[in-house]
Amino acid sequence: MMKVLSLDLDYITTDYARFLDNNQFSIYVYERWDKLFNGSPLIPADFNVDPSNFMFLFDLFTKSIPNCKNVVFGQEHDSILYELDSVTEKLEIVNVDQHHDIAYTWDQIKRCEKYNVIGEGSWVWYLKMNKMIDSYTWIKTQSSEEYNIDLYSPDDPPSRHLPDLDFDYRSTTRDQIQEFSDYDFDLIYVSMSPQYVAPQHWFYGEVLITAYKNYHQTMPKFITEKYRWDFSKHNLPSELNLSKHSTNLNNQKVI
Repeated sequence: MMKVLSLDLDYITTDYARFLDNNQFSIYVYERWDKLFNGSPLIPADFNVDPSNFMFLFDLFTKSIPNCKNVVFGQEHDSILYELDSVTEKLEIVNVDQHHDIAYTWDQIKRCEKYNVIGEGSWVWYLKMNKMIDSYTWIKTQSSEEYNIDLYSPDDPPSRHLPDLDFDYRSTTRDQIQEFSDYDFDLIYVSMSPQYVAPQHWFYGEVLITAYKNYHQTMPKFITEKYRWDFSKHNLPSELNLSKHSTNLNNQKVI
C-alpha cells in the first residue's frame, strides 16, 4: 500500500472559495484575477484566508516531512498524477482540500473515461477509473461542496446524482480529527492552485517550500505542467517565481 498526503493550498480560502468556483474562471491565472479585480467592485482586501485552516495544514505538513523525502510541489492539482500513474501499489490517500476533486459533472467523467482528459477537479476519478485507490479521506472545509450531486447537467443522464464510489471514501473536517495515527507517508504532494488562491496569498505556498527546504537542506521538486497538457508559459505567476523551484534543483544543497 502506498500512503499519499495531498495538500491543496486552496484549503485556506474557505471564505472565498465557493465564490471563485462560479465566477470569472479562465485557464489563465492572470486573466482570472485581472477580471476579478479590475472588472468588478472586488479588491484584494475582499479575499481573506482562514488562519486556523492554514495552521492545520502547516502543522500536518511539518509533522510529515521528517518522515518523507518524496515531497513534490505542483502548480495544479492534477499534476499529482505524474507521481502516481506508474505506481503499481494500491493508494491510500489523505487529501486536505477545499474541493474533493473526484468529479463534479457527468461531462467530466465522460471526458476522463472516453478521452483521458483529466483536470484539477477529476484527478481522483482517473485513479478510480484505473482501479488504483484503496481508500480516500478528504479533509474538507465547512463551505466545501460534497461529492455526488451533478449541478451542471441534471438531464444527461436524467439523474442528478453522480455514480457511487467503489473504494473506501470518507469526508471529514479538521475539527472531527483528533490526531493522525502516524505521519508516515510515501509521497507528500502540495498543490499551489493559483487559480483558487488570490495572488496576495501565494506566499503561503512559499512558507511550505521554505519549511521543506530548511528541514531537508535541498530544494523540492516542482511541477509546472498540467497532467498531459501544458499551458505553463501562459499561466506562470511571476510573483510566485516558480522557476526557482525547477526540478533540476532537486539534488542541489541549499547554501
